[in-house]
Amino acid sequence: MRDGAPAHPQRLDAFEWSVVALFIAIAMKDGILLVRFPFQVNLFYFGVTVAAILGGLKALRAVRDGWRPKGVTDPALWVFGTPFLAGLWSVIQSADRPTTFLYSLRLMVLWLVAALIISACAREVVRLRALTAFVIGAVGATAVGYLQRFVPALGLGTANTQLLFGESVTRPAGFYLDANFYGMYLAAACLVALGLAAVASTNARRAWWLVASAVMVPIIISTYSRTVWLGLGVGIVMMLVLSPWRVRVSIVAVIAVSVAIGVAFMGSSGVSQRAASIAQPTKPGSNATRYLMARASVNMMLDRPIFGTGLEAYDDVYPAYRLPGAETEVSHPHQLPLAFVVETGIAGLLAELALAALLVWRGLARLRRKTLYDVGLVAALVAIALGTFLQYFLYYEVMWLLAALICVPVSAKAVSDTA
Repeated sequence: MRDGAPAHPQRLDAFEWSVVALFIAIAMKDGILLVRFPFQVNLFYFGVTVAAILGGLKALRAVRDGWRPKGVTDPALWVFGTPFLAGLWSVIQSADRPTTFLYSLRLMVLWLVAALIISACAREVVRLRALTAFVIGAVGATAVGYLQRFVPALGLGTANTQLLFGESVTRPAGFYLDANFYGMYLAAACLVALGLAAVASTNARRAWWLVASAVMVPIIISTYSRTVWLGLGVGIVMMLVLSPWRVRVSIVAVIAVSVAIGVAFMGSSGVSQRAASIAQPTKPGSNATRYLMARASVNMMLDRPIFGTGLEAYDDVYPAYRLPGAETEVSHPHQLPLAFVVETGIAGLLAELALAALLVWRGLARLRRKTLYDVGLVAALVAIALGTFLQYFLYYEVMWLLAALICVPVSAKAVSDTA
């Protein structure tokens, strides 16, 4: 049988299921460590290992049966490797060569993740199963967030405590180390769920996806992450613009009710002050630090335009460039596009341009299909892409998962919902 596809068009083989499992395992990102020494391996990367083994066995069987892997010519498979190559390039004059080399290997593993997804998700049914798993995992992660917010004594997962507006605030982080990363994961899942609701084949399924979206929003608000709020807002606007009228009504109703509940949980005063600070980029504190760090990054880039500081060596060089007013305890970059070029020089710039071109190309191809679950998927990645200007999302597995899923080659013809 060609490329080892299952006999029944709706059935998944072991390799396809192993890749689908990654989309649910990401919910427990930093929460379950299977190996602690000599290096840490969490559940997600254990799943990557299993998927790689199953994918290799499937490829060997297919080659034995006379199949030739034409997919290796897909440019997406190679463009996703450019950040890894940029990291290796930056080793040459890195301020910390061992660290730069190790983190380059981490990018190589993320390249493998993207390759597994592109290889496994060629069939529509696999992509829909992957998105379904993504939302189911996020609903479970949302439940953890509610427990962290309202029953903190359980000590479940990670909750960040921060002083905001003169009072101590608990920011749920689920099984992520940081509330910003957890919140963006939920925001992406919320948008994906809205897309799946739009293509649901029955009212019961549509109700499930809408409820899944609604329960995430209050916890997204409770993360107090301006990056996440901004990304989710832009994603919802994109959904409204690209969806038909009947879908817009559902989206507006669900988001309006869930936002009202979230604001009631958090208190309107704190939420409004936090939201207003988005429009104040030079406000003292984290806002000013991000702004001043970006200015310092430009100076660093001009001084090291070819090889950069070295991947993950930004912290070693930045203190000499820190501008007055920036927080002295912050030295790791808080945004990605400029910082990656600072770290990897001209190779990083070329990698970013190649990835941006690929994602725009494949993203537009998906939107042209006029399949609304694709709109939710693209909106989720747009939200994360916007977040890269405020957070260093380079190793953010959620971004790599969705970007790779978008870049799976598809026909222009729309398909019916099978989720």
